[in-house]
Amino acid sequence: MKRTKRICATFVSFLTIGIIFASCSASGKKSDTNNNISKGEHTMENTNTKFDVRESAITKIAGLGAAGNLEKLSLEMEEALVSKTLSQNEIGEICLQLYAYAGFPKSLNAQNTLASVVKKLDEGKTAYEKGETPAEVPTNDRYDLGREVINKIFGMNAKQSRPASSSYEETSDIFLKEHLFSDITLRGVLSINDRELATASMLAAIGNVNPQLGAHIAGTLHTGTSAHDLRSCWIPLLSQTISLKTAKNAESVLNAVIAQTGVNLPDSVKVLYKMTEEEFSAANVFGKGVPNAMFAKYFIGESFLNPLTDFQHGEFPLFNVTFEPGCRNNWHIHKSTKGGGQILICTAGEGWYQEEGKEPVSLVPGSVIVIKANTKHWHGAKKDSWFSHISLEIPGENCSNEWLESVTDEVYNAL
Repeated sequence: MKRTKRICATFVSFLTIGIIFASCSASGKKSDTNNNISKGEHTMENTNTKFDVRESAITKIAGLGAAGNLEKLSLEMEEALVSKTLSQNEIGEICLQLYAYAGFPKSLNAQNTLASVVKKLDEGKTAYEKGETPAEVPTNDRYDLGREVINKIFGMNAKQSRPASSSYEETSDIFLKEHLFSDITLRGVLSINDRELATASMLAAIGNVNPQLGAHIAGTLHTGTSAHDLRSCWIPLLSQTISLKTAKNAESVLNAVIAQTGVNLPDSVKVLYKMTEEEFSAANVFGKGVPNAMFAKYFIGESFLNPLTDFQHGEFPLFNVTFEPGCRNNWHIHKSTKGGGQILICTAGEGWYQEEGKEPVSLVPGSVIVIKANTKHWHGAKKDSWFSHISLEIPGENCSNEWLESVTDEVYNAL
């Protein structure tokens, strides 16, 4: 009961179009989410299923369609059809729903992509499933039907009637209930939970729509997907399929929803994902290099070294140092009696720099750190990101490095 009310409140706080829930919040009641919504022959069931290959396929196809990446979309559609993870009509419904959240151009492009994939499979006589035929939605009582779908998704018990006036606010309310949540959603083929997961994936890929993203993440939770699966499965999929930036933004919104709904998660999924090596390599223009074996004993985790100059033949020494996620070097001091010190120029990923007695500094590409000689400090990658920086040793007199104790997990994990 408490969790349902919290998710309902999250919907209200995140969704900026107040017309959907204006009268929902007045009721103070919640709907029974275990009951089906039925009107005549139209039934929608709440499915509570574990995140698996089906949910993964929905996430990728919905996200890529919204992002407009048709090349990758084609590959994912073909994989889903050939493996019989999704049927042609299930993918078609995702493409159709796409227009309500990402616009007609992207929806039509996705539909054309599906048609091309199906044509290819037909010509190659490759088997796939056509799937369930979409239902015909009644032309009467469409506003009431849409209202009940919203009640189902967000655990509400709204009773408002169709607005009589034609203000923009009330017209939008009619469009949302009669078209989006009735004409589209009640076509069947996909469950409510499927559609909410697809919607959240679309909104995550679009970006800059966090209020709506938060609302539909709450809807995804309320219709059956667990917070654990969103954090440990959905977020990494967004990172791998769309972009790291997309995943990090979705993570932030998901965290806010979880905080409002009071969902408790095990420590094992508090860190959602780590930046993949493939993602990092594309950004690391100075190259990862080879394992930093000579200095490995002064690091927690694995680091890599890529010389950028021919320092062995007199050129000024310049290195690109790379850290895997969670890797950091020990506390250390660049000693010198005159001059000396070090300059770090951050080139890819995200990391930390900290001097003894001072707050840690977050490092991103373009950050420059000037380390004065005889200053105790450490630097390394963040938990969820690869990281690299160019290291430049400042000339001085009587220069040497003093390696000290490691940066403990207690200190590092508190960042």
